[in-house]
Amino acid sequence: MSAIDFIYANFGFLGRILHRISPNIDDDFEAAGIKIYPEAFLSVIGFSALLSFIIAISLLILERLSILKFITPLYYLPLFILAAIIPAVGLLLPKLVASNKVSGLKNEIPFASLYMAVMTSGGLSPYASLLRLGRTELLPKLRKEIMNIQSIILSFGLDPVSAMEKAAKVMRLREYRELLLGYVSIVRSGGDVLHYLYNQTENMFKEMHSRFKSMGENMNILMEAYVIISVLGALGIYMMFVVSFSLPETGIGFTPENFFLFSFIALPFLSVVFIFLADILQINYPLSKTKIYLVFASTLPLSMFLLSQLVFPFFFTALPVIPQV
Repeated sequence: MSAIDFIYANFGFLGRILHRISPNIDDDFEAAGIKIYPEAFLSVIGFSALLSFIIAISLLILERLSILKFITPLYYLPLFILAAIIPAVGLLLPKLVASNKVSGLKNEIPFASLYMAVMTSGGLSPYASLLRLGRTELLPKLRKEIMNIQSIILSFGLDPVSAMEKAAKVMRLREYRELLLGYVSIVRSGGDVLHYLYNQTENMFKEMHSRFKSMGENMNILMEAYVIISVLGALGIYMMFVVSFSLPETGIGFTPENFFLFSFIALPFLSVVFIFLADILQINYPLSKTKIYLVFASTLPLSMFLLSQLVFPFFFTALPVIPQV
């Protein structure tokens, strides 16, 4: 028995409670392609929240009874917050996965339509073109959808056209639905499939051109805002600090601690926010390179330890610090 099976067998009531809160989560799971029973997943989420709450209550009791004197509110307050955040994140996670799936697939659909049009002009059917495309690594998001269509054919015993129709109705992407449902309609009505694919491909690339143009304008506005905040704002704060430090009688009251907070915490945080927004606005590559983050992940524990010993104690005196010899 796996951990998920054990939790669902003993704490399944938590999953049923969360399922009543979000009854449409089954559709989100199907759209996201998550191969797990929704109530079992919600049971794990509820159990994690319950475990965090129990640990936080235990630490609070130990602190109130003075059994462990080194325990401070900073130990159990984050656990209370975590217990409240976990269910919300668990309910939103399928929607986020489905949204990420749609955004990645949206960039691949025009190229898939072009490939289908070219292969169909050579005498191959669109479904056979999709199967050939699914054997390559060029469009990884679409490859998963092609495998889903194949699984629908094998599971329900449907013909390829009906399977493509069933898969398109679940997907929350307009371009994908129009491409497959339009093809299904053309086949059933006896229309010209090749002419439809040519027109659909042309419209998709025109729409992609408009998206690129709009993306460039949005990136221009975003970079201008970042320059204003990071450069002009930093110069203004620096001038206030210099005046406050050299002429205390001015009453500005800009302390070195405030300058440190802006320079080493607020400004880097704003930079990360702008980088994140720029990443959202731009067209992402279909392939992701995750190995480059291993160095960051390996040094993160040491960085957090150094911050907790060298930086945070200056602002939060209740934090435990290793005593100096």
